[in-house]
Amino acid sequence: MCYNAVIINPKHRRLSSDEREAIMRIFNAKAQSNPHGFAAYGVINDKELLSRSLIKEEVFNIINNVLRDKFKLLHIHFRYRTTGSITVNNVHMFKISSDDKYYYISHNGHVREYMSGGYDDWYCDDWIRFGDSWYCKGYRSMKTKDKDNKDVDDKSDTRALVENKEFQEYVLKNDFDKLSKLLDEKGFYGVMFMTNKDEVIAVSKEKSIKVYLWNDLIILSNDEIYLPVADKKYFGWIFRRDVPRADFRDQVIHYDLRQYKIVKRIGFEYKRPQRKSILIDPELEEFNKKYDKYYVAEDGFYWT
Repeated sequence: MCYNAVIINPKHRRLSSDEREAIMRIFNAKAQSNPHGFAAYGVINDKELLSRSLIKEEVFNIINNVLRDKFKLLHIHFRYRTTGSITVNNVHMFKISSDDKYYYISHNGHVREYMSGGYDDWYCDDWIRFGDSWYCKGYRSMKTKDKDNKDVDDKSDTRALVENKEFQEYVLKNDFDKLSKLLDEKGFYGVMFMTNKDEVIAVSKEKSIKVYLWNDLIILSNDEIYLPVADKKYFGWIFRRDVPRADFRDQVIHYDLRQYKIVKRIGFEYKRPQRKSILIDPELEEFNKKYDKYYVAEDGFYWT
């Protein structure tokens, strides 16, 4: 159900060929299993690049151009259709804007209010497996609704949410308390990223955001990825292992790309009984500090 990721490059450095190949290997695999629309937004210095298309190669040209340069940010989304038709209008990186601010938005998950039949009535007809993940080939009762509560076949549930005026107002004003309440009322589930050249807003509700600190990059992902680390020598032996990760769940994180730090962070307050919102897993944080030489604090992502 879609692949959604953000790569932050704090040093604005040019990646090595091995690093680019590792990232493109991941993106190609994710695109293969999410073939219904592709989007990428990149920032190089203050130059912004955007591509939204049903054609993979068009978007991957932009991704390659960004990764080969001294980029600041790369935000990508590959769609697996669950609601709405397969059209460019439903490709993510939806833009909202006001006079002084804008965001490009992508989402993995669903929004209950914009699915006819309600949250409890939809289910999967046929599951298929790609790698380590399972995906649904077709859902029932997944049509969207318009403002008069009538079914609309062509609009995805995410697009319907992004077009909601309250949603736009709260995002553009960075009123995350009201935003979190609105998302809960709408039945939001999943991971959403909202970016511009200076900010990343990451929303997690009932699904975790995986955070990888790989070399000196920060990678936020809605799904597990496997990245190589530099070879390490111990007593004459060379070891290579996967990069460990930290997980965030049930919160909104506002990350400032000018300061490279978290400037605001709130947990969801649920109306109905749910798991408790956890900002930091103390045991995982302690493990990361001791063994992996990075940790996640209240104000950012750090290497020791």
